[in-house]
Amino acid sequence: MMKAKRMMAAIMAAAMLPVTSIIPYTANAVTQEKKNATIEEIVSDLNEGSIIIKDEFQSFGTRNTTVMDKDGSLTTYSEMNTVTILTDGKKELPVKKIDDQIRDVVNGSEYYTYFTDAGDGCYLIEADQSADLSGIYEAIKESCNVLKIEREYSVFATPDDTVKLSFVFMNSDKTDAELIEEYAGLGLSAIEKGDSGRDHAFKISKMSYNDVKKFVTNKEDGYFAFTTLTTDTDKLSAGKIILEKVSATGDANCDDKITVADAVAVLQYIANSEKYPMTEQARFNADIDGEEGITGGDATAIQRIDAGIWDES
Repeated sequence: MMKAKRMMAAIMAAAMLPVTSIIPYTANAVTQEKKNATIEEIVSDLNEGSIIIKDEFQSFGTRNTTVMDKDGSLTTYSEMNTVTILTDGKKELPVKKIDDQIRDVVNGSEYYTYFTDAGDGCYLIEADQSADLSGIYEAIKESCNVLKIEREYSVFATPDDTVKLSFVFMNSDKTDAELIEEYAGLGLSAIEKGDSGRDHAFKISKMSYNDVKKFVTNKEDGYFAFTTLTTDTDKLSAGKIILEKVSATGDANCDDKITVADAVAVLQYIANSEKYPMTEQARFNADIDGEEGITGGDATAIQRIDAGIWDES
């Protein structure tokens, strides 16, 4: 529920972005369904003629990208990111200190938590993935034994005909009248600039692909604002990216020994995971046979380790 709320807040909050920071993109292919695709992969395979008119990274780990198709339709893609840091659980990390360090790196809000303790030696980071968090990772690795650093993402998209251009703000030496004429396809009408920090503010009454493309391509000093007409989104893809991982040991019961008891723990978990649960650290340790997930092959491999006949190759 919390992730869903954050995802929707990210989409609704991502209404505006300076166009000066955007590089227009025209794809050469039609988008194909990619169950594990990131936003980066999705926008590299857009419909021919599509242009990116917004690409924004938010401090709490969400990326929002709005694309206009050649028919003038708009789609906002929202990618949520969570990084899991799995340690051996033998040393607790200073959560508040690391949270403050991440907040400084991403220039985040004091009202948002970026680093949390999920228990059993597992910690979560929800922060801007375009920011350089390498210093944070290195500091954590120096202070404890890190088993795995993994980024998990989910990509959502707004349904058809639910995102509309609403306003455009810009700096220009031209008059309102001259800009209204130049971007006639947007049906501009001047409004109060408010605290936008721009010379001009206009309400948009038309959707013009050509004028939006001209605005983006010319790198006008300004930005578009959008209205999203629904809170519903479609989940397009999800996946995991291993940023760092040490070799699993086979210690399925986390007692720092590899014995037949570890193989038994694996078989019990496979037979009834509710009755015989395993922590994330235990599952990491036990997943040793090269096949993703806990399987009977892991139990066999652990028995071979115990017998001294395990060949990792």
